[in-house]
Amino acid sequence: MDEYPNAVIQEVLDEDAYKARRKEYNDERTKLHEEFVNDLFENFNVTDNPKRYTAFHFAWEKGHSNGLEEVYNEFYDLVELIKD
Repeated sequence: MDEYPNAVIQEVLDEDAYKARRKEYNDERTKLHEEFVNDLFENFNVTDNPKRYTAFHFAWEKGHSNGLEEVYNEFYDLVELIKD
């Protein structure tokens, strides 16, 4: 390590490639999130319920820090309140 004490370390980053990969990642993450939400609504038969997004919002706020399984569990607890 000390063989070259005055050496300069240069990091090379392909900014365009990084941005392209980051966009791909974000697009895929968005797609998977939308699939989760839609599957959740289908699973509980509330795809046409006007209050489904409100219930999801509350479930997300309460459970997302513990993962999607917890969001599912929170939605499970709330969904009966929005069903007719």
